[in-house]
Amino acid sequence: MRQVIIILIFLNSILIHGQTILNSERILSKIDSSMVFVTSLDGDFSKGNINIVNTTFSSQIGKKIENKLIRFIYNYTYTSENKEILSDDSSGQIRYNYLINDDSYFLFFQAQNVKSLNINKRILFGGGYRKRLIGNLQNYTDISLGIFKENENYNIESDKLKIRNFRYSFSIFSKYKLSEKILLNNTLYYQLNTKNKKDFRIFIEPRLSFSFEKLNFFITTRNRFHSTPYLIDLKYNDNNTSFGFEYIL
Repeated sequence: MRQVIIILIFLNSILIHGQTILNSERILSKIDSSMVFVTSLDGDFSKGNINIVNTTFSSQIGKKIENKLIRFIYNYTYTSENKEILSDDSSGQIRYNYLINDDSYFLFFQAQNVKSLNINKRILFGGGYRKRLIGNLQNYTDISLGIFKENENYNIESDKLKIRNFRYSFSIFSKYKLSEKILLNNTLYYQLNTKNKKDFRIFIEPRLSFSFEKLNFFITTRNRFHSTPYLIDLKYNDNNTSFGFEYIL
């Protein structure tokens, strides 16, 4: 088994609300016929006038069998301030790709809860087609088109709000070596409600990596925008910036 272990030693977070989109692109280029395992654990702790605990765990497993690719992604985030729990969120996704040279058909299933967004349960399932525009395995730009079903249950005091949507999905994935030791990845998702063009979500995650043999240093930022939040106390935009080390075995 080929293993990749990621350790974030510092987290700079300006998170407004929890992210609800999982990025499975991170290990795609590392997967060959063997199994790939990626895991990360980071934390931010403050004590004094304000007591803050912020921890995040994530892992991805990928396996390629002939022209079939299977990935499993899991994330967990816990945040508390002065013993008040702000987030206790978990999410998981299973993703299947049927490869046709550099292109692929894909299916996915995702389940999560996001306390910071008052989402008690969120279930997604859908599929689509991914096309290589330019490049090769090392340097490329891909696009994908798809559709998925979205079921969300929100907690509103003693009541519950249930959202049932279909969304079109348009995505752009890119990876480029800027130099022998510098790598730039970028992922963009645009998700449009099929019945309401004013309801859309955008997720952007650029990632800059610096390679030093088996040790990589990286900086990444995640930006999420929802044009029509379903609860009045939710903000349109949230973002998170972090950097750390990646150690490859």
